[in-house]
Amino acid sequence: MTALQCATTLVVARHGEAEYEASEWADEGGSLTASGRQQAAALGEALAGRRVAHVWTSTLARAVQTAE
Repeated sequence: MTALQCATTLVVARHGEAEYEASEWADEGGSLTASGRQQAAALGEALAGRRVAHVWTSTLARAVQTAE
């Protein structure tokens, strides 16, 4: 099997716990809480041994912070 024929695994993850500066949904999408940062770090640790080719995320702050 060549590299072009290898199996692909798709991992879908939701952003970590977030807090919002306003009660309405804002364009920036809130920021991760301390717990959310721990959740994102745990996801990174769980995927550390995997070959991750790409990471896609929305532009909302909570999603970008989780992906980073």
